[in-house]
Amino acid sequence: MVDSTSEDLKVLDELDLAILNAESDDKAWLDKCKDYSLLSQEEIRKVINPIFTEKSKHFPNYIRQRLIDFQLKPSIYKAMYSEINNWQRDAEIIKKLGRFPNTPLFVIGRDKEFNIQLGIEDGLPEREIRLLEEKWQELIIDQLNLSNHSELLFVQEASHSIHLDRPDIIIESILKFVEKVI
Repeated sequence: MVDSTSEDLKVLDELDLAILNAESDDKAWLDKCKDYSLLSQEEIRKVINPIFTEKSKHFPNYIRQRLIDFQLKPSIYKAMYSEINNWQRDAEIIKKLGRFPNTPLFVIGRDKEFNIQLGIEDGLPEREIRLLEEKWQELIIDQLNLSNHSELLFVQEASHSIHLDRPDIIIESILKFVEKVI
């Protein structure tokens, strides 16, 4: 599980995050995703103006191009709309399914302090971003209880996009998982 949303995600909605919720509540994300899903790739490019992070600037050109192309596909926003629209209901269904299979489970989380700093740099109130990141980390830790064979790793200097920030960690974790399963 890579910085996976918890089946208890409703506790995030209960946090006192007036500024964050005003800027990025589920309805705002749904509206944005719906709008983007109706645009052409060129129209999406004009709206989001995709840029590379400092970390992704080190990727080979063909990888960077694939990342840009992915962000410009209207279908990704249609899929995101569906995910966001259903995640509360899906979380309830998952909870009702009962116990997770007792198999190896790697729980990988983002760097709390790194994300707090990113939020502050983006002009978000430190109190709110800290509250959100502390609760997110708590929910990540709780995921260890899904299996008796769980391992936890918080990835330094990684955002929610751990696969982009630290692909080496994702690759190592997959290889380690395969070794345990085989």
